[in-house]
Amino acid sequence: MSNRLDAIIAMHTGEYNHNTNDKDQAPFYWGFYPRNMEKKTIQQIKKDVKERPDYYNNPLYDFHSKLENAAKRWLQYYDVDWNEKAKSHFNSIWKSVYDSKGNLRFTCETLETTDPRLLAWKLEWNGPGQAPLTNTENLGMIKSLPAVVVLFLDDVLHLNDEGMTPLDGTYEHLENAQELTKSTRDELIEPHPYVVIAVNSHNMYAGLNSTQVPVSMVLDTMSIALELDIYNLPFIVNRLE
Repeated sequence: MSNRLDAIIAMHTGEYNHNTNDKDQAPFYWGFYPRNMEKKTIQQIKKDVKERPDYYNNPLYDFHSKLENAAKRWLQYYDVDWNEKAKSHFNSIWKSVYDSKGNLRFTCETLETTDPRLLAWKLEWNGPGQAPLTNTENLGMIKSLPAVVVLFLDDVLHLNDEGMTPLDGTYEHLENAQELTKSTRDELIEPHPYVVIAVNSHNMYAGLNSTQVPVSMVLDTMSIALELDIYNLPFIVNRLE
């Protein structure tokens, strides 16, 4: 298991081919794929969670400013300036993400966790309209919402050759994540071996068919809301004898 997980992480941390012309790929909900986002270590995130709890309790607060900043970073990645034309282009796209009252068409609420090394949120679609699509490992495209998102504040997985995590204090946050997402460890980590994981929480989906992979409206949203490069944070596998 640990060897396979190493290979999966290596595959996912490579350059991802975001081909928007691929008919089997979900469209970018925000009009772009978050790139050039701020890179933080787990230690920096843990410190930030302690110093700014409200920021993590309400990730969608001031979201439009975060969205605009993420779009600017995306343009910078391609050496393109943020100007009135770019602003007008994105604003025309973003009109559809708000309802008639100017609110986002989905909500994000914190979920209670039993381990301090885990943060979790529940995202639900309010509409109007159909929830946006996301890609999954095996099923292709499914509705991205409702979803549960977990953020691990410990990026080390302690595994032996059988895939076990037998040491006290090394796996409780993973068990908590499994309970919140109603997924097994393999269903969570194999499709998306990073510390931020999104799982569709609708009962009709299960297992690998519920864990979201790029391109995912929910993962993009959390990257923007937390102002974080989530693909700079793969799990680290500690192999146990």
